[in-house]
Amino acid sequence: MDLNPELERLIRVASFDIGYPPESIIFVLRNGWTASEASFYQHIYAEELCWRLRDRAVDEFGSAAREKLSEWGIESTSDFGRLVFGMADFGLMAVNERDQIDDFDDVFEFDSAFNGVRNPEPVRLQWSIGKLLVLTTLAAVVVSGVLANGTEGIAGALISAWFVFLGLGCVVVAVVTRDRGWILLILTGSLFFLGGAVCFFALTNSR
Repeated sequence: MDLNPELERLIRVASFDIGYPPESIIFVLRNGWTASEASFYQHIYAEELCWRLRDRAVDEFGSAAREKLSEWGIESTSDFGRLVFGMADFGLMAVNERDQIDDFDDVFEFDSAFNGVRNPEPVRLQWSIGKLLVLTTLAAVVVSGVLANGTEGIAGALISAWFVFLGLGCVVVAVVTRDRGWILLILTGSLFFLGGAVCFFALTNSR
């Protein structure tokens, strides 16, 4: 999470005032909402927020999640509440008139919630399938170029295919994120995709 100097200063002041280290405040800031919620105000209830922070801690720290939160002085869901309401006093989080700090009490028992958490095993099967897909795609592109123009067609086929995948990737990212400038990214990606497809088609049908 990129912090500008003013935000860093505000986090340090808030940390001193509410009694939790800056790392804990940054953790809540970074994981307290999803990408879609960051673009507009959407109320999150205390229970949902507590479980979300629990899950993000497990994703980030694995089996050390409970220990890491403890290092920051977070020993219960009530600490999440004190963090959130303390951050709200400094404009770092938003709460409404119906929210109460007591809503964070006893949402779940920390030891039970983190009991049995283990570091995830690497998903070797998915990694192998991904590598196989990449290799077979490259092989198909290379073969197409060779059949059309001999060994001289390899570079052209690879470059054309790269433009196709680059364009497709830009369009997918733009549609999924809907970030600022996403329409321009779709147009740019479409041009890359069409340009690469036309070049690849022309190259493989030149004979």
